[in-house]
Amino acid sequence: MDKGVATISPAGVILSVNPCLCSMTGQTAVELVGSAVLDLIPDACRPTFARMIDMDVGGGARGEIDLSGPDGVTVPVLLAVGGFDLDGTFLRSLVLTDLTAQRAADAPAAKAHEAPLQQHAFLERAQQILGLGWWTYDPAREKMLTFSPAACEIFGLIPAEFDGKLESLSSLVHPDDLPRINEAYAAALEGGTPYQAEHRIVRHDGSLRWVLMAAVVQGDHADGSKRMLGICQDITDRKRIQDEVRAAAIYNRSLIEASLNPMVTIGPDGMITDVNIATEQMTGYARAELLGTGFSDYFTEPDQARAGYEQAFRDGNARDCPLELRHRDGHITSVLYNAAVYRDPSGQVLGVMAAARDVTQVKRAEAALRESEMQLRDLFDNAQVGMGVVALNGDLLRINSSFCQTTGYSASRRSRCRSRQQAAPPLRGGRHLFDEETLSAQGRWRHLCRSGPQPGQRSGWQAAAGRWHHARPHRAAPRRSRGPGAQC
Repeated sequence: MDKGVATISPAGVILSVNPCLCSMTGQTAVELVGSAVLDLIPDACRPTFARMIDMDVGGGARGEIDLSGPDGVTVPVLLAVGGFDLDGTFLRSLVLTDLTAQRAADAPAAKAHEAPLQQHAFLERAQQILGLGWWTYDPAREKMLTFSPAACEIFGLIPAEFDGKLESLSSLVHPDDLPRINEAYAAALEGGTPYQAEHRIVRHDGSLRWVLMAAVVQGDHADGSKRMLGICQDITDRKRIQDEVRAAAIYNRSLIEASLNPMVTIGPDGMITDVNIATEQMTGYARAELLGTGFSDYFTEPDQARAGYEQAFRDGNARDCPLELRHRDGHITSVLYNAAVYRDPSGQVLGVMAAARDVTQVKRAEAALRESEMQLRDLFDNAQVGMGVVALNGDLLRINSSFCQTTGYSASRRSRCRSRQQAAPPLRGGRHLFDEETLSAQGRWRHLCRSGPQPGQRSGWQAAAGRWHHARPHRAAPRRSRGPGAQC
């Protein structure tokens, strides 16, 4: 017999044992008889054992429990207890079946059964961390929809209260998105194609969330029905970030497009990667035509344009690069280009941003000013009267040929003279160019330089041949951006 058997008294003392129980416990019959049965039970199992043997005549109990085996080894056993009356004495019989071999045989199956449970728990936890839930949709079943706990949390549902009806789920979908979602569901079921959609939901608490729904359609069954197995994810935060990035991109783009100056981004290969409207207008080419073409190809001096953006890549920026931009119709626009590199968040250079400033009008104004100055110089040099430019300190800055002819002095000699200051050396015999009346008029001269033209005073000068000449000089005091001047 492979079962241990023992009889115990109402006080819990062992009255008899069989050899199998002696083998299971590692003790002899002499050692076991007369000892307390609780001594065979480990401390942790004693409360359970006490409840099992607590019975009246005719009672019985059955359950698994541990038995203290030889050398402290714990032996799992199946315990069956029965109460009976023997000649007026209440006794209990114990039958113990060793489960060691059975447990060893059942261990692989138990592990195999436990593994899916662990995997399921791990999957549920992972889905919760990622904000994912799983769901099924089976139109053939009364409860069409099955939602995992994580899916219920995403939709703001209480799992025990969700009835699984499609109408209940549809009531949570944003009204503006519902027609599109219904069409997508129907198309996926009809064609057997994967389903994926992003849409808004309105939870019962009124909060608005964005969800991603994705599913595969499981093939036809015997009755021709189909079902969907899918996942769902709360993507509200992702949508918010996307909206913020999109708004920032639109704002930045509006700033670029609002610029009246042409702006171009250039890749490391020298190709145009982006332009604004001003660039289209100044070149005559549409954005689609400009993208992917060489930046330097639109200038009269391609090598100079190439050198400009290469300097920006090399040094980080390039400033005031003079270039001539050629329009599609052939006309030329003078520009000054500034360029600087732009980088990604890691600091890697992505390209060069170049902005041009139209300086055509400035160049025309400069050319007109040069032409005007040349005309004035010609009028001054060829005037029939003597003309000279005198600084406030009295130095002759410039004289014309008539002035030289009248005085008899050359322009080089006259430029070394002073018109009125005693510090100037005399030209001939201790006499200055202008007479004393002119020299004594310094106060009036300074007043003239400060306040403008005044009636001339008679004065004279000594010519190179020694003859004195009388004249009525006319004075004007023009003011220039570089400082005041005087002319007579």
